[in-house]
Amino acid sequence: MQQIQLLVRCSLHAITSTEWTNTTSDSAIKSKLNYLTNNVISQWRAVCPNSGAYMSESDIQESDFQLAFYGSNYERLYKLKQRYDPKSFFYAPTGVGSEE
Repeated sequence: MQQIQLLVRCSLHAITSTEWTNTTSDSAIKSKLNYLTNNVISQWRAVCPNSGAYMSESDIQESDFQLAFYGSNYERLYKLKQRYDPKSFFYAPTGVGSEE
């Protein structure tokens, strides 16, 4: 009996967000962001586990930002960062090397 392999690819483009007003407390904002990261975004990851994110629409709390934002390029970019900016003069919360 011949086996047939199916290749299934997942494509998803979704913008998911949360909101608050100018009178919302810092703790309430943090709570909303935590819920978005840990409950909502994690469900999207379950559907498309190796998906990425567009940096301008990213979640600053992304736990695996290296994969989500840079994909397979991260190792190469990290080496370049270490070579040209070893003291991390250039910094961004989800930038290459920021996990150090």
